[in-house]
Amino acid sequence: MLGNTALLQNRQDGVVEILDNHGKTLHRLLARITRCEHATSDLMQELFLRLSKSKGLDKARDPGAYACRAAANLAFDWRRCKICG
Repeated sequence: MLGNTALLQNRQDGVVEILDNHGKTLHRLLARITRCEHATSDLMQELFLRLSKSKGLDKARDPGAYACRAAANLAFDWRRCKICG
């Protein structure tokens, strides 16, 4: 079980590094798509959680682009839910 904890911590460290490097861009992307600051903040947190659990991020050639795509998907999912009820 300790190995899984270490793996998760390593993955979270990698996500923190991605957000350090690309966080402002990701935040602006979420804000542009949602046009809602509260949603943007919530989605940034959700993005961190999803990236932390993502096995695809480990295989991505460009982790920043992967994070950008994940952020866009989250924002459009949020919009669809908001529109559809």
